[in-house]
Amino acid sequence: MQKGISVQLARTSSAVPVPDADNQEALIIAVTDGGGLYLGIDAVTPEGLAEKLKARQSQHTQTLYIKADARAPYASVVKVLDAAHAAHVLSVTLLTTQPKTTQVGMMVSPEGIEMELARSSPPATK
Repeated sequence: MQKGISVQLARTSSAVPVPDADNQEALIIAVTDGGGLYLGIDAVTPEGLAEKLKARQSQHTQTLYIKADARAPYASVVKVLDAAHAAHVLSVTLLTTQPKTTQVGMMVSPEGIEMELARSSPPATK
């Protein structure tokens, strides 16, 4: 994975490989165990996250990868999802760790759970 904030990822057994999370242009938000948010290695506030995501998006980076510590407050992860929705990010992947054993020195490809954020629909008129 690219340089970033170190967190203890949640362990899952149903994740899929997401090698694009290793790309230098990958859009990665880290959520620390204390609820801190980082875009790459830069601290961000929940209030400013949507604007920063809009500024960093390109045609090549349509997926947001969330690297949340397993002990992070759920509310902090929800704030990231809310900011992603406000920034019109359509695809989000929650990065996880797998209960697999690997050999020492072996590179492990990132894995995660992929999801799509629904687009906002205009309010119904009467």
